[in-house]
Amino acid sequence: MKISHFLIFFFVLSACNMSTSSFKEGAFMFDTHCASCHGHEAEGLGQWYPPLKDTAYIRLHRREIPSWIRYGINRDKGSRFKGRFHQTDMPENHILQPADISNILNYLNEKFWNLSHFDINEVEESLNWGRSL
Repeated sequence: MKISHFLIFFFVLSACNMSTSSFKEGAFMFDTHCASCHGHEAEGLGQWYPPLKDTAYIRLHRREIPSWIRYGINRDKGSRFKGRFHQTDMPENHILQPADISNILNYLNEKFWNLSHFDINEVEESLNWGRSL
């Protein structure tokens, strides 16, 4: 009987821990690959790097965002993605896999945007679209 109570307690405790850390990997990836420019709280850095908290902008550009992360953003007229409002280009990042990008976006979504979940298929479609430009 004691073992069954222990197991029930263990599984309930585990479920609680999973829900509070469900975006832990995305937070780690964001801190590792994004926060040095965009800030640990996605607040940006003045005119140099944009904040990432603008839900309306994210909603408007949702399809492009994974491609921006992978292929970068450049202010030059001939570039595939053009940045706006800020003085620094965003470099390409081919290290991050689609799952990593999805984790980062879902971490930001959970923390700031409150939009629908970014699934891996959506990220891969964006990357294929961006590659074709």
